[in-house]
Amino acid sequence: MSLAFKYFKQNFKEQKFLVLVTIFLTLILAVFELVLPFFFKRFIDIAERMSQFHLQFVIYLLLYCGCLVFNNLLNVLWYVILDLISGKLLYNLRSKLFASILNMPSDIVNKTGYEKLKNVLFSDVMNIYANITMFGMKIISNVLMLIIFLTATFI
Repeated sequence: MSLAFKYFKQNFKEQKFLVLVTIFLTLILAVFELVLPFFFKRFIDIAERMSQFHLQFVIYLLLYCGCLVFNNLLNVLWYVILDLISGKLLYNLRSKLFASILNMPSDIVNKTGYEKLKNVLFSDVMNIYANITMFGMKIISNVLMLIIFLTATFI
């Protein structure tokens, strides 16, 4: 866990703007996750009270659909930014690994075997990448969501 935290901290230093934008988008998405169910409940309450078709119903329906579309667009943007951050992190990780393999004595490389090195270079690096970026940001996102939900519950 300390290794993942170390890479996250290093990544934050190198890409402060993108990481801060990702955290900001996470907060906005968390708020949308809170607001959309309340908005939908309001929409249903208005629909139940209406005995006939009203313009207000159409307006609420369009607003709700607009919020859903905006939420989905923010989600896409969030994943794109995560992908940018992840790509840079993956490049740095692979570069360091290549450099350490190149600096190893050839007898150790031969003893380790090329298949094992290929496995480390591709699948192990991808696992580290997934843990640090996608899962790390998802954990941060879930913690922020929990904080916002608890705050909204007690307010």
